[in-house]
Amino acid sequence: MRIVEIVCRHVRIPLKRKIKHASHERNSTDSLVVSCRLDDGSVGWGEGLPREYVTGDTVEADLELFEQTAWRESVSQSLDSLEDAVARCQSIRFDPLGESARDSFGNPLKCAIELSLLDAVLRSGGLSFTDLTKILVPNSPDPAPSLRYSGAITATLPGKVKWLARYYRWTGFEHCKIKVGIAGTDDVELLKLVRKHIGPQMKLRIDANEAWTCENLKAKAASLIPFDLVALEQPVPHSQIGCLSELRPELGIPIMLDESLCSLVDAERAVEAGLCDLFNIRLSKCGGYLNSVRLAEMSSK
Repeated sequence: MRIVEIVCRHVRIPLKRKIKHASHERNSTDSLVVSCRLDDGSVGWGEGLPREYVTGDTVEADLELFEQTAWRESVSQSLDSLEDAVARCQSIRFDPLGESARDSFGNPLKCAIELSLLDAVLRSGGLSFTDLTKILVPNSPDPAPSLRYSGAITATLPGKVKWLARYYRWTGFEHCKIKVGIAGTDDVELLKLVRKHIGPQMKLRIDANEAWTCENLKAKAASLIPFDLVALEQPVPHSQIGCLSELRPELGIPIMLDESLCSLVDAERAVEAGLCDLFNIRLSKCGGYLNSVRLAEMSSK
C-alpha cells in the first residue's frame, strides 16, 4: 500500500440552536475534514475540531500547519501492514507556530490526518477500529453491545431548561451534563430547576469550562453539593489547575479535567500531582485515536 493523496478541507456546519457555555458560544461548528487515498483506491476520512480555547488551535492556524509542515514525508512511503500504519501515524510531528503554544497545539489536525490514514488502511484490509484496538490493547474487552449517550443542558432560560430536563427524563437518558458558570446565571437556581424536572435518578455532572478560580472554587462547589453531582468538569482555567492538588479532597465532588487534559503530558501531570478523579477524553483535542487509547489506559490505572 502507498498513500497517493491527502486532502484537508475546512467545513463549517450550521447548528440548529446556539451552544453557549462559560468559555464560548457558537451558532455553527468548524471542522477540518481530511481524506486519505491509497494506491488501491481505498479512501479513509478523518475529522478534527480546532478550538482556540482548548488547545489554542484555529482553523486558519491548522490549515497553515498542514501546508507548511513536512509531515508528508513520514506518511508517503509504502505501508506494509496495519502495524506499519500505526507507527507511521505516531511519527507525525508538527513544527510549532509559536513559543507559547501548548504541546497539544495541532492535535485537531493530527487527529484528522491520523483517522483518515487509519480508516483507509483498515478499509483496504477489510478491518475495523475494533481490530485496531485489539492490536493496541491485546487484553481489551470485547465491544459493549450498546452505546451510552449523555444529555446536555446549555440553555439558561427557565422554560427551555425545564423542557430539556423533562425530555431527557422521558426519553430514558441516564446521564446529563449541565453547563454552569455562565455570566448572569444563578447556578444554584439552575441546578434546582434541573433536578426538579429531571428527577432524582438521573446522574448529573456539571461543566464550568474554566469559569471559576482557585479562590472561589470551594464556595462554588459547596453550594452545589446538595444536587448529588457525579462530577465537576474543568472548574478552573488551565493556568490554575495546580491548586486542584490541594483543593480536590475538600470539594466533595469528583473532579474531571477537560481543557487541561489534551495530551499525554497533561495526563502524566494530572496523575502525579493528583489533580483530578476523571479524564474527559475526546479524539480531536487529544490528537487522535492512538493517543486517546493510551489516555484511557492511563485513566484505568
